[in-house]
Amino acid sequence: MKLRWALLLVLLVVSVSAWAQTDYEPFFEEVDCPFLVYGDEVEGETLVCGILFVPESRDGLSENEIEIQVAILFSTNPEPGEPTIYLEGGPGGSAVMTVMDVWAKSAIRQYGDLIIVDQRGTGYSYPSLDCTQFEDLVGEEDDPEQICYDELTAQGIVLEAYNSRENAADIADLAIALEYEQVNLYGISYGTRLALTVMRDHPDLLRAVIIDGVYPPHIQGYEEQPINGERAFEVLFEDCATDDACTDAFGDLRQLLYDTVEQLDNEPLAGDDEDIFGETLVNAIFQDMYDTNMIPYLPAKIYAASVGDVDSYYDLMPDFTGEEAPAEAEDYYSDDDSEGLFQAIECYEEVHFNDFAAVEDLSADIAPALYTALVLGVDSQFAACDVWQTGQSDAVENEPVVSDIPTLVLSGQYDPITPPAWGAAAAEYLSNSFVYTFPAMGHGTVDVRPCPTEIALQFLTDPTQEPDAACVAAMPAPDFVIP
Repeated sequence: MKLRWALLLVLLVVSVSAWAQTDYEPFFEEVDCPFLVYGDEVEGETLVCGILFVPESRDGLSENEIEIQVAILFSTNPEPGEPTIYLEGGPGGSAVMTVMDVWAKSAIRQYGDLIIVDQRGTGYSYPSLDCTQFEDLVGEEDDPEQICYDELTAQGIVLEAYNSRENAADIADLAIALEYEQVNLYGISYGTRLALTVMRDHPDLLRAVIIDGVYPPHIQGYEEQPINGERAFEVLFEDCATDDACTDAFGDLRQLLYDTVEQLDNEPLAGDDEDIFGETLVNAIFQDMYDTNMIPYLPAKIYAASVGDVDSYYDLMPDFTGEEAPAEAEDYYSDDDSEGLFQAIECYEEVHFNDFAAVEDLSADIAPALYTALVLGVDSQFAACDVWQTGQSDAVENEPVVSDIPTLVLSGQYDPITPPAWGAAAAEYLSNSFVYTFPAMGHGTVDVRPCPTEIALQFLTDPTQEPDAACVAAMPAPDFVIP
């Protein structure tokens, strides 16, 4: 299978200053994949990699050229449909680093080619805004946020250019450089916000869009974050309360957690890397609710903490049954989160629309056992933005995206960070949207369970037709693990 890129036949001869012009042409160059290709995948036959060269700023803030790393996984369909571009969450997550262990197996390839992108500043793209590269510079008295901000700006990186609008323009330029008339988008988490931005700014390039775990621009994300987290805990408590085996084993799960938090605050457990306080436990359960496969283990994990069973606390997790990567694959991985991109985007286009006083007002009725863990992270984000001086976006970044592009809106019932209500809020302004919430699922649904995957494939095949979603009602509640 071959791709048609006329620009690949042209040498990239362009001065750095030319990138500040408005008439630039995006350029894509095929390169060796930066990760180990193994299993049934063959570089050059089932997948290829390349770099998209674009301006750091299209607004004249910079004359730098940056590189966007791309991997293209060819469809398994002998008559593939339009390609789908995947948009990772975070912001700051690397998608290309997970090509072999996640995206090579994606069902989306059954419809068409799947294009994986490391957004500007992330993963294998250049420059990297990964703050872990500066860990050795941080002393006991130093602020890691300040160190990272200072080091990135000292490199000449114009942090004001790392935002969703520029990010969306990169995606549009990729489609243009690959000579696609139209593409589909599939975004998870922050990737849904990016997808909505592409829908707003470059609608003609889009055939259909899937947003999964929705983060729309017009909600006040940080003001709502604690109450959305509490909502997910309540889903867990209620599901256990209606499961006889769960209540027989653990009693009132809500009370068990609250009592255990108080117990650990008075006498923490010695954990593997840190002491386990009440806040530690709440944060762990919050993070675990992202992962659909972890949800059945959560009552047992709370119980393990309550009885001081540290081994079970750490070991209660699903068995890995997928293909094991070769040991040498680890040599191609690094930290896959770009903290610098996270701060640049969140401080520029979200945090300044939020008010910490509103956080406190909305969180006033949260149970004391959950309050510290759920509110503290929001407080620290406001403090981080005092360091990351990346400016403030226009009001448009706090307005709903209005579109008639066919859109599939998906949410997991347990999602602790992007609740189903946010999917519904986005869909209010998407006139050709189909909205589904999946029980017993966390953050991100496609390729995790058959039902959302089947619905996504139906939608890609014909985005104008409402999918047959009878499978949603048949999805069971969590099958809680009883030790």
